[in-house]
Amino acid sequence: MARRLPPLNALRVFEAAARHLSFTRAAEELFVTQAAVSHQIKALEEFLGLKLFRRRNRSLLLTEEGQGYFLDIKDIFTSLADATDRVLERGAKGALTISLPPSFAIQWLVPRLADFNQQHPEIDVRIKAVDLEDGSLTDDVDVAIYYGRGNWPGLRCDELYPEFLLPVCSPSVLSGAKPLTCLADLKHHTLLHDRSRKDWKAYAKHYQITDINLDYGPIFSHSAMVLQAAALGQGIALSNNVLAQPELESGRLMCPFEHFLMSKNAFYLVSQQKDADSGRIAAFREWILRKRRRTGEYLCMSHVLIDGPETAEYTFIFAHGAGAGMEHDFMVDVAQRIAAHGIRVVRFNFPYMVKRAEDGKKRPPDRAPKLLEAFEDVVSLYSGENTVIGGKSMGGRMASHMDGHTGVQGIACLGFPFHPRVNRKRTKANIWLV
Repeated sequence: MARRLPPLNALRVFEAAARHLSFTRAAEELFVTQAAVSHQIKALEEFLGLKLFRRRNRSLLLTEEGQGYFLDIKDIFTSLADATDRVLERGAKGALTISLPPSFAIQWLVPRLADFNQQHPEIDVRIKAVDLEDGSLTDDVDVAIYYGRGNWPGLRCDELYPEFLLPVCSPSVLSGAKPLTCLADLKHHTLLHDRSRKDWKAYAKHYQITDINLDYGPIFSHSAMVLQAAALGQGIALSNNVLAQPELESGRLMCPFEHFLMSKNAFYLVSQQKDADSGRIAAFREWILRKRRRTGEYLCMSHVLIDGPETAEYTFIFAHGAGAGMEHDFMVDVAQRIAAHGIRVVRFNFPYMVKRAEDGKKRPPDRAPKLLEAFEDVVSLYSGENTVIGGKSMGGRMASHMDGHTGVQGIACLGFPFHPRVNRKRTKANIWLV
């Protein structure tokens, strides 16, 4: 059954007259005559069957019923005006509201936002930092950055960065009295936790680290706070690769170890399916995906380790695993020996086995498309006129996929040659150049 409402135009006139306590000022606000205001008030009083105003000594007063009615409807008019402003604001040309976690906004988006503004000056960006997302976009948000596993039904999801967790600390910690030369040395230091203790526990389990107190150390609600505490020398943080990048590049933080943990989570760009290809949302998506690829950030650059002079005439780019043990140490020693000859060495650190999001099964790195894509980004970023790429075992297999890449002069396979044009006989000390 239809609800019985008063004449809405008369109600609007009453709200203005009651707020000003003047028919004349209400008429001026509404751009009508005073007689029109009187007519609308009379119509409303007839509808309600009671008097709303009374006059006294040339002044206008509300009756008791009129005062109560005004108090009830004034908030409704305020809410209606606010809702209208929001709709008009969102409908304005170029308005784009982005919702994202505070730490991602601080560490990644805000430092790069000037580039987007320069390329799209017609788009008015509004940043809305939120701590948690429930998998649904509110009406006041155009596009968002979510952290999770990409399973948000009804939303278009573009993966931005898979998550790698790596230990980071202040340089002052490395030069302190307590040693930090191997994973076992973590027991001498305070562990800093991001939202919970589960990440450090997973890291310790993965690398079989014992004799450390995983139930001790402060817990922070935001990743940016954890990074700040680590930069101030308050302990060792296990940080997201993307969020730690600014501090790693500035030297405020360092990675004491090359051992990192690949997470099941990632950062995603999400939007409503029906709006995904609209002008400003499509422009932002194109920009952020291009920014990710062009800067070589698909994997955090902290996993790209460089030895030798930056101005070297020759560059050697090779991939190797991030695990522990003699093989890892051997690859580090190879890099240092090559760099000693004035060659720039770029090492791409990768996990030995990569879980695929689709089925949760593990695949060797050379069969993980996104990891290969990341390695190709690194090759594109660092290759010059005289560049050789390669690796050992799985790293050699990854390198073989780069054969014919622009700027690459050859493929080098160390130890166990997997390149199809190389004899597969296992040897220990030779380097094949293809």
